[in-house]
Formats: sequence, structure tokens, C-alpha cells
Amino acid sequence: MARSRRQQLTIAGVVVAVGLATVGTATWRFTSAPSAASIGDVASSDAIVVFVGGKGERLEVVYQLLDAGVAPNVVIPNGLSPGSAEANRLCLDETRAEVFCPELPDGDTRSEARLIGRIATENGWQRLVLVTSDYHVERAGLRLGRCFDGEVEAVAADSDLGGRERMGKLIHELFGHVEARVVQRSC
Repeated sequence: MARSRRQQLTIAGVVVAVGLATVGTATWRFTSAPSAASIGDVASSDAIVVFVGGKGERLEVVYQLLDAGVAPNVVIPNGLSPGSAEANRLCLDETRAEVFCPELPDGDTRSEARLIGRIATENGWQRLVLVTSDYHVERAGLRLGRCFDGEVEAVAADSDLGGRERMGKLIHELFGHVEARVVQRSC
């Protein structure tokens, strides 16, 4: 039986309202401060793991954590890629920590979490400090938590983005969260 025009508009209105409520809630959640530790409060760990990306702010935090003596190991996927001189330097400087810089062909968050989880398991690590940009903390933590059985503590690197760029990152994270929570629910 065909629906009347009024029923169709009502259904469309409900769908739009639910969609707007979902987007509004997600935007509020991702624009509020994510749950992350400050550098001075991070407990001793087996390794500091940094997700690829950002504009260098992530590596600045890694150096601060190393200076604080937080962990003897660092994992930087694609840290030897030609485009990241600072990561290259850290990967080649084993005086501060043992540094793992494995190549990762697929540079997405899920692939990084799988790789880091595998390295952590192979080395018997129980506790990791995750370093990523402030807009990426929650999704990266979700992904890594699915691929690593131990404890994960996150530290957010201040991305210092302008309004338009931050909005683009937040939209990307929103869609990434939907994918992680609805489509790709495992490691």
C-alpha cells in the first residue's frame, strides 16, 4: 500500500532529526577534550607508540615522554619514510630507547593498531602509551585497544589547527568512528 505524502514527509523528518541529533552529539563529543593523560601524569610503560600523521606535534610529545623516562621502547610505523625527517632521526637514534620503525603499506589507523598490537605481543609488553593528535585520540585508542590485550594510556598532542582544518579533521574522525564502531568492529 502506498504511503501518503504526509507520511513520507513525517518519516523523512524523523530520519533528518535523528541524523542531526547523531551528528550534533558526535561533533560535541569530538570537539570536547578527549580523555588523555598529561605528560607529567603518564605512568611507566613498556613502550611509547605513535600513530603516523599530524604535523610533527606527535613526535614532540614522544621526545618529552622519552625525556621523562616513561618507556624504554618506541614504535613508529613508517618512521623511516622519506617524508618525515624528524621520525627518521628518532628511528636511527637508539641512544634514547629501542626504536621500532616497521614499514606499513596501508597507513590507516586500523592497520597501525594491528601492527603495534602484533609488535607489543611479540615483545611481551603489558602497557603502552599511545601518542596521537588531540582530534585522533579516541578512535586511535579504540582501535589499539582492540588489537592489544594490555593497558593503553593515551597522550594527546596539541594539533594547533585552524578552524577549517580542525573541522575537516573532525568530520574525518566522525566517519572513521562510524566505520570502527559499525563496520569494522574487530581488530
